[in-house]
Amino acid sequence: GINSKHTLLIADACFSGGLLKSRGVGKAMINLYNMPSRKAITSGTLTTVPDKSVFIKYLIKYLNQNTETLISADQIFYKIKVSVMNNSPSSQVPQYGPIHQANDEGGEFVFFKSEQ
Repeated sequence: GINSKHTLLIADACFSGGLLKSRGVGKAMINLYNMPSRKAITSGTLTTVPDKSVFIKYLIKYLNQNTETLISADQIFYKIKVSVMNNSPSSQVPQYGPIHQANDEGGEFVFFKSEQ
């Protein structure tokens, strides 16, 4: 119900993987950006996750260290996934994919790094 071209939900919560149906920068990135997207990055599957979030630790760390001008949500996910899995006391497995029945058309949420 959100009136937006792109919606990216990042969920650091128990059972957040239930949101998902399943499981190049430049012109290609802009093409992905131009198509509507409804994606989610979740901190785990249909299980509990730790209160002290390993997921958010690596998400923030990667975003702070990123030097790319354009970076897609899936690129961010693949950068943090293994770190979260390897450093979670409960062996949590982050998930990424389209939100089921939310009008995703294959686009991608793209972060644009501003010049400071």
